[in-house]
Amino acid sequence: MFSESVKENLRKELKKLIEPVVLVFHGREDRESEETKNLLQEIISLSEKIEFVESEGLSCEGYPCISIQIKEKDFGIRFMGKPDGGEFPAFVQSILMCLKE
Repeated sequence: MFSESVKENLRKELKKLIEPVVLVFHGREDRESEETKNLLQEIISLSEKIEFVESEGLSCEGYPCISIQIKEKDFGIRFMGKPDGGEFPAFVQSILMCLKE
């Protein structure tokens, strides 16, 4: 999905994380949810500090839905839909805002 140069840039950014971040996902049985889940799985493959969890109990206004959390806290950050295109930089910055050096 990502080019090698994008993967390398993401790896460098995600190395700034000092504590684990949890990407909680709630989707439906549709193409957009499947594409979003694949995107998240590719992101977590780039850092040991990012965990992926699927949860039917995630409260959202739309689906697919992603919550960016740390183990002890849900910040209330939600992304509805696949965070690609112009939303992708904001999505990555939201992950980095949780905990970094």
